Amino acid sequence: MNVENSMRGLQKFGSLIYRLLYLNVLFVVGSLPLFTIGTSFTALLACIEDESKSFISEYKQHFKASQKMTWLMLPLIAGVVFASQQPNIISLVLMYEIFGVFVVSCQLIVHYSLPLLELMKNSFIVVNRLYGHILLIMITGYALLKVGQRIPVIGIFMFFSIWSYLIVKIMHHGLEKIFKEVA
Repeated sequence: MNVENSMRGLQKFGSLIYRLLYLNVLFVVGSLPLFTIGTSFTALLACIEDESKSFISEYKQHFKASQKMTWLMLPLIAGVVFASQQPNIISLVLMYEIFGVFVVSCQLIVHYSLPLLELMKNSFIVVNRLYGHILLIMITGYALLKVGQRIPVIGIFMFFSIWSYLIVKIMHHGLEKIFKEVA
């Protein structure tokens, strides 16, 4: 019986790794034109959150909403990256806010059909209510980048899907916290 449980656990783990690898490849291919990274990231988050969802159908379903958000965010992201060449407290705060709003917006697009300005406003509110969660997401992303530098296979084939898996888990916990406070 113990061997059976171990084998079942090993099978579940192997299945998760395979799924994350598969989703990571789809994410990278879907992001090849850089301006579709928001759509691809939204589809990736949706598929990680619900295993029954198809990456391609989620990509198509959320294309319009995530493209609007991406076109709004890309110049901001580029500006922050450029400003962070000379790091200071303002560029770090801007990086945190813009990064957080991008990630939360992708997560909210999966669940809600909101006009762009309302989506951005709600994302900004969530980011500033869940500052610890967003920092944890940023730290795990940085740690995964460092691991990817040492073990290139993980960096190339697994980074985005592992990080998205962690984002879904961390944000789920954070959003539950907000909903409990509001109710």
